[in-house]
Amino acid sequence: MEEIEPKLNYCLYARKSTESEERQVLSVESQVKEMLELAAKENINVVEIRRVLPDYLRYYN
Repeated sequence: MEEIEPKLNYCLYARKSTESEERQVLSVESQVKEMLELAAKENINVVEIRRVLPDYLRYYN
C-alpha cells in the first residue's frame, strides 16, 4: 500500500525590530508579501500569519 505523507501547515512570522529605520531592509508587510509569493511558488500551505511590531508602532497600525 502506498504511504501518503501528511501535508504540513506553516505559520509565517514577520517582525519589525526596534532598530533604526536605516537598518530595516523590509517592512513587515513587504516581508509577508515576499513570503506568501515564495509559499505559492513552493506549494507551501500557510495557515497563519503573525506580524510583530515594537510596542511604539502597535498603536499606529
